[in-house]
Amino acid sequence: ILIKSTVSLELIEQLQDDYYLTYNPEFLTEKDSINEFLNQEFAIFGGADCRFWYEIFKGAGIKMNNVKFTSMKNAAFAKYTINSFLATKVIFFNELYNMYCDDGFDELTDIVSMDERIGKSHMMVPGPDREFGFGGMCLPKDTLAFATSASRKGSPLKLLEEAILINNELR
Repeated sequence: ILIKSTVSLELIEQLQDDYYLTYNPEFLTEKDSINEFLNQEFAIFGGADCRFWYEIFKGAGIKMNNVKFTSMKNAAFAKYTINSFLATKVIFFNELYNMYCDDGFDELTDIVSMDERIGKSHMMVPGPDREFGFGGMCLPKDTLAFATSASRKGSPLKLLEEAILINNELR
């Protein structure tokens, strides 16, 4: 069984010993999801028999530039970590935009993006939906789920919690 939907860390922990389950989180935009699915920059397969699904994807002609095989727990944590980091990056650049207060912000982000440790994504203010902060189908739900799971475990992600609060103000 292949799980493509984002599921809670708590559920993944309950299911992680099931040999026949594989978790393959998606990192797709709403704008171009079909092409992005067929031509994946990277793919994560988590579970004991995850190479089975990798072979099916390859056989179907799905291109994956970089593939990692791991546990279901690591796959789930990676999904939440990546989306939470990107959401936090969006908030940082929204705050920088407010501080900048001048034409030329796009040029600034072009300069900053030359550092490959930062990259080019998630710097546009307002965002692709012409709104401030982060939106879309994944970032709001994933950040909230990750922060909630962390709090339940007694290890709050304070920076992420603050990013969510700031996003609520911006939105």
